[in-house]
Amino acid sequence: MRHVNFFVFPRLVKLRYDLGKGVGEATSNSTVTLGTWHTVQVDRTARSGNLIVNGGVPVRVTSPGTDVALDVDSNFYLGGVHKLSNVNPNAVDNDPAFVQDFTGCIDHFEVCDSLYSDAVVCLFCC
Repeated sequence: MRHVNFFVFPRLVKLRYDLGKGVGEATSNSTVTLGTWHTVQVDRTARSGNLIVNGGVPVRVTSPGTDVALDVDSNFYLGGVHKLSNVNPNAVDNDPAFVQDFTGCIDHFEVCDSLYSDAVVCLFCC
């Protein structure tokens, strides 16, 4: 099932996506510290994706198969969901630490050249 997500998973940033033939996953090669602003950049073209944390060296990933499009007809979640059952099961990591809520702030968020930065969004999911 097609999906894309990225998340902080104890102090490492993960990118995971599935274009229909299997999951491609990248994990940052540097840690992030709590209580500090960080920059996370994710980009994907066709099967190839990049995860860049704090301007560092990109961690590259290529999804399996030959599909290149990510067509999803589902909700978009930023910061967490109230029930993991609302999310594609393939997008969820099996580690119990994955289900911890995100508590923090997002200052700048951009998707397909559309910028969302009118105000700092503070997320304290429950």
